[in-house]
Amino acid sequence: MAEFSLFNALGEVRSDFTDEEIAAVSPERQELWGALIAANTTMQDAEAEQREATVQIDKRVAGLRAAELALGEARPKRNLRTGSEGRGGCPSQNYSRILVTA
Repeated sequence: MAEFSLFNALGEVRSDFTDEEIAAVSPERQELWGALIAANTTMQDAEAEQREATVQIDKRVAGLRAAELALGEARPKRNLRTGSEGRGGCPSQNYSRILVTA
């Protein structure tokens, strides 16, 4: 019975078995080997799905950020301290002034 490794140098399940290697495996071990190959294939498919899902999430997050920026730019810029157009003024300062003067 010839000996060979089921795994490559990176620790991944090999997929490049020769006909001689396959023929050298006993029927009992072929069943276990088949289960290992099936589990590895399932794992690779799941990892590919996860990578695709991550790409889709990244696209949606980028779209959300772009929408948030567009919303911020579309809103009128008001100075809460003076009531005039433009940036500035801190709402907490206005509230404290209202509380103090009221």
